[in-house]
Formats: sequence, structure tokens, C-alpha cells
Amino acid sequence: MTIDSEKEVGVVNELFGRYIKNYSSTQNIAVGFHDLYKKDVFTSINDDLLEFQNWAPGEPNNFEGKERCGGAYITAKFNDIPCDSLNPFICEYKSSIHSRLKLPDEFMNEMPCGGNTCLLLTNFQCVNVIYYDCLYD
Repeated sequence: MTIDSEKEVGVVNELFGRYIKNYSSTQNIAVGFHDLYKKDVFTSINDDLLEFQNWAPGEPNNFEGKERCGGAYITAKFNDIPCDSLNPFICEYKSSIHSRLKLPDEFMNEMPCGGNTCLLLTNFQCVNVIYYDCLYD
């Protein structure tokens, strides 16, 4: 998921409030942006410049020169995180796609929950399968 509006900040807050009860305020979810192409120029996973920026105070800081990917705290405030860190994530897909997205088998075979649809994961253990009405662009 790329958080690209105040509306999506609300969605993230709602999902955390509904499904995650014991989540540290400093733990991150992975969100879809990075600055791998050019340092300090954040790009979404769709190769768009990150126009909506909701950074936590003091971020991005590229701690120890190792934080080049996007994360968000439970407040949906952005944080830069190491790209190789394993973090929970929220699957987002276009509203034009059928409401129960089937991810490719090669992707799902790597997931601990098996061949389900949109997943909310915490520490890579399945918490809930979410058949979520997608955000409308």
C-alpha cells in the first residue's frame, strides 16, 4: 500500500484499530515507496514521485545510511526503514479489480497464510484475511 492521501491515513488508522491490538507505536508497516533511484527523492512503487508526505518528526533520517524504503507507524506517519526489514503490510488494489483479488501462486507460495486474498499480516503471521472495499481513486 502507498499512503497517498489523508483518506488513506484514515484507512490505516481504522485497520490498526480494528485488527491490531498489541502493536508497538514504534513498529512499522511497509508502505510502497523508496529513494533507491535518487537519495532523498522518494518514489512510489508505481514510479510516481511521492507527492503526499506525512513524515513523523525527525524523518526521514536514513539512520546509519541504511534506510531507503518506506514505512509507517500505526499513526500512519511515515518513517524510512531498511529495505531488507520484514514488516507487516496492507495489500491495496484498484477498485476496478474484482473485490477478491487473487494474487499469483508464486507470490502466495511464499506467504505463511497460503493462497488467500488481501492479507493483513503482523510479524508475518496471518492475523486476518480482509476482503476490503478498495479505495476509490
